[in-house]
Amino acid sequence: MSMDMQSKLLRAIEEKKIRHVGGTKEIPVDVQIVAASNRNISEMIEKGDFREDLYYRLRIVDIEIPPLRERKEDLPELIGFFVKSISAERGLNITKVSEPVIRAFQNYSWPGNIRELKNAIERASIFCEGDTINLCDIPADIAKFE
Repeated sequence: MSMDMQSKLLRAIEEKKIRHVGGTKEIPVDVQIVAASNRNISEMIEKGDFREDLYYRLRIVDIEIPPLRERKEDLPELIGFFVKSISAERGLNITKVSEPVIRAFQNYSWPGNIRELKNAIERASIFCEGDTINLCDIPADIAKFE
């Protein structure tokens, strides 16, 4: 986010008012902002890439969520959630994930984190020919970890 945009966001948070692009009338707002980053904001502040005052304005509640590779115990629940939601969204009847797929997912390092997991399951749902996701349905670079 540019420094100019950070300045505008800080002003909007502090004054609780916004203005439409090109507009002149200020509109009162009552919002709460949820912000997330996979970058080290403290380092960005030191480099001058992030406003310190905006950081402290946004930093009301800190929640640190470790990357997926550090919490593999969450995989079964996440896999089940994504299979169910993607199946419902696409009108599919996928109800199971084979054990080899589960093993491959648990052995994989997930550099793309949760988004990569979701995309892998979405891809598998496209290729799945029955009610069970099998190794042949998931990306080859993940399947090799079985």
